[in-house]
Amino acid sequence: MASRLLSVVRLGRPANAVFAAVGAVAGGLAARPDPSMYPWLAGAAATVMLGVAGGNSYNDAVDAEIDRTAHPERPIPRGELTPKDARAWAWTWFGLALGLAFLLGLAAGFLALAYVGGLTWYEGRLKRSHVWGHLVVSLVVGGVFVFGAVVVSGLPYVPGVDSWTGWAGEPGLRAAAVMGFLAGLANLGRELLKSVEDQEADRAARRTAALVWGTGPTRAAAAGCLLFACLFAVVAVPLRVFPPLPYLALIAPALACFAAAPLLRSARDAVRVTKAGMAIALVGFVALVLI
Repeated sequence: MASRLLSVVRLGRPANAVFAAVGAVAGGLAARPDPSMYPWLAGAAATVMLGVAGGNSYNDAVDAEIDRTAHPERPIPRGELTPKDARAWAWTWFGLALGLAFLLGLAAGFLALAYVGGLTWYEGRLKRSHVWGHLVVSLVVGGVFVFGAVVVSGLPYVPGVDSWTGWAGEPGLRAAAVMGFLAGLANLGRELLKSVEDQEADRAARRTAALVWGTGPTRAAAAGCLLFACLFAVVAVPLRVFPPLPYLALIAPALACFAAAPLLRSARDAVRVTKAGMAIALVGFVALVLI
């Protein structure tokens, strides 16, 4: 029983779920850095974790055959769970995420509904339809920052307490949007590089960018996304959503990773460096909203 529960936890990929939840908290803190919002941010983080666990479980159910080659270490290829088990757990997590999101507010609930709809659409159709699948999943990744901001922005404004923003919609939501856009761009670059890494395993069941465009053009497109993320990060300075010097200092190591990743010959190494850059950027964003 304990080993089965551990397999269910691994199915949801908890590290990815925590990573996304921290993004939601960063977006919420950017919109409203007020300790009274912490319970709401905890709710936003829990919602995102449940949603990501559902998405990963659904992914493993759909990709059961592909994962026998691409990810043999996952619970389904190892024989610990079946695709039917994974689907059941996916809809359990999705249901809990949607219920909690609607408790946080109508806007949060409908945004979570769009998230679940986008993920199921992606897994059911879009991941087999060229670059659109990569775009949708990247939109979902960037959206977690906006989700956290939306949760706290829907709460009543308290004069004196919310003086940092004047209103939650002013620079706070812009900061969350900047974080989300950067995360989405970086993830799109990572998705394109990942399609290069996984193209042999994907060949039988998907039409990913690498299989349609070829390795060279796909790597060039990934490089474009990552370099545009670097450019946008610098161009965002005049928006003054963050203090310029701390922002540039904290984001610079992530931008270095994004700039270096396309230069690596191994797609696997490029994916890892891009993911490391995303993690560094997330830490930087959290530091920025806390200072």
